[in-house]
Amino acid sequence: MFELVDLKRAVERFAREGHVFYPDQADGIGEVTVLCIGEEKVYVPCTTAQFRRKLSREFFKDERLLRDFAYETLGKRKHPPFVLHESLVLVPFWYPCFDNPSHRTLYACLSSIKMYAVHEEQRLGCVLMFKDRHTVDLPYSIGTVKQQMRCAEHLLMKYQLKGRASY
Repeated sequence: MFELVDLKRAVERFAREGHVFYPDQADGIGEVTVLCIGEEKVYVPCTTAQFRRKLSREFFKDERLLRDFAYETLGKRKHPPFVLHESLVLVPFWYPCFDNPSHRTLYACLSSIKMYAVHEEQRLGCVLMFKDRHTVDLPYSIGTVKQQMRCAEHLLMKYQLKGRASY
């Protein structure tokens, strides 16, 4: 069984100690977002896009401005990392599980990723390992994961250099 948590409380907990959130389906509920917070997994009855929007509002950030900053810095519009705070950079990965376009992205906190490695059974698969021993399988090559991580680190560096901590 799983623990279903209120959206507002889940956003507050994820902002403090969250590692990753990704889409899933639950019987009788429909679309849920799975959050790995500390050692536990909790479920929120919303899409990953809704959860990301609530999380950015928690940090008083406008998503359009975050996307524009990422485009200015990286020149990339599709799946840009989100710098919500110096300690909370969300690295997006396309997670092809469901038909709903707003429920197909996994977001990992950059500071929580302990390591990533090639999946042993799949050549074009990668495993993300987090500080709390949670793991997530991604349908990406290791090069794609490295590139997304470098983009997030570069965006964080530019964020810190431009003094956008209060932005």
